[in-house]
Amino acid sequence: EKTGKKVIDMLKGNYFAVNVTPETGKPLAYDIQLAVDDPLYLKGFVFLSDKDPFVIGALDWIGISCESLDKLKNCIASAVQTKKECVQIHTTHFHDAPHSNLTAVNILKQYGWNDVVEQYYDVDLLDRLCVDVMPAVREAVRKAVPITHVGYGNAEVHEVASNRRITGEDGKIKHTRYSSCSDSHVRSLPEGLIDPYIDLITLWNHENCIASASYYATHPMSYYRTAMCSSDFVGMARNMFSDLVTFAPHLYFNGAGGNITAGKYNDGEKKVRYELAVKLFNGLKEAWENTKKEPVDSFDYTHNLLHLPMDERFCLSECVRILGDQSSDTNDVQRASRKLAWDMWYEKHPGIDVSVLSINKTKVLHMPGELFVEYQLYAKQKYPQFNICMAAYGEYGTSYIGVKQSYFEGGYETQPTVTKVSEDSEPIIKACIDELICM
Repeated sequence: EKTGKKVIDMLKGNYFAVNVTPETGKPLAYDIQLAVDDPLYLKGFVFLSDKDPFVIGALDWIGISCESLDKLKNCIASAVQTKKECVQIHTTHFHDAPHSNLTAVNILKQYGWNDVVEQYYDVDLLDRLCVDVMPAVREAVRKAVPITHVGYGNAEVHEVASNRRITGEDGKIKHTRYSSCSDSHVRSLPEGLIDPYIDLITLWNHENCIASASYYATHPMSYYRTAMCSSDFVGMARNMFSDLVTFAPHLYFNGAGGNITAGKYNDGEKKVRYELAVKLFNGLKEAWENTKKEPVDSFDYTHNLLHLPMDERFCLSECVRILGDQSSDTNDVQRASRKLAWDMWYEKHPGIDVSVLSINKTKVLHMPGELFVEYQLYAKQKYPQFNICMAAYGEYGTSYIGVKQSYFEGGYETQPTVTKVSEDSEPIIKACIDELICM
């Protein structure tokens, strides 16, 4: 419920970070790790007010789903004595990084696919994260400082994001422009529908910037499948921003970038990683320069449960058949286990936790899955009176969440074996966004 109280004298907060880098020889999402390119982190912030503590976190994994996300959120909630729904964890979606889904792991073991578990899931890493995060968030609470001011700014990021779904004259997907694109003709095609803006929130204790958080919609990869964990160009940009501009911790959240990549501006050459990082850093720096800082006069958060209909095209009986056939292709086994995992998890839960965090006129929407950018643009265009930011890639069990039209266009994202939710999700998500913002 909303308090309506002025909180300038009561809002406090602090940053925390936990190293979540897998060990050499352990699985990343696609490969067994041979070495570490960049360390990976869970970077978070704890807000303390007259309500229960509220925690946000950006986790440097490709995704965290179902029972894995529940476990992490419960550990953090227990450590700061808050409710599970008051913890919002989002992945940055780096691809040379781990994937965690305990529900899928248990299904794979049930059907005898232990070798697939060993190849793709590092169960011990989640246990380590849960052990390490609890003292980290407790220490953040102990050292929390007053948040007296909040800043918001945005800026265009030039020549990074592009829409990866390119339709032909028949309205069907003709080209898919993945994170890197070696085809010069496909790169030359128009940028397509994107949100070109990066949104930046800064939290202040008088003249001291405590931390900042940014929100930008794109897949965050220049190249991957290196067998070395990496935070890619996003990690480079956020480090430069902290080290050269704010001198404070920075949390980067991936927006609704399910259908967005750097493919138009990335031919896959190694040098492009740094070039993309500089472009993103320049956007962050300009957003900092455009920031308007003001005293905190209101703070609130509101929860909701999002109920999304299951995509029935890849039916559960087919998933069971694939898993029961020991000659099945490993990729098919993975898809089947994740579909069954989502069905199993969703049957036991009343819905997907979503929320909005409000500080003055800035509202941050915490959303699940690989949302298409249309949802982010919908929120921003409908509510121009607020500074709308969106963090997607929360509950990752949904996989891609397209708009209704995309299910009839073809393409990778809304294939029956990829997405877990149906074309009827669009009006439900938009109604949920409306409800969160207007609460």
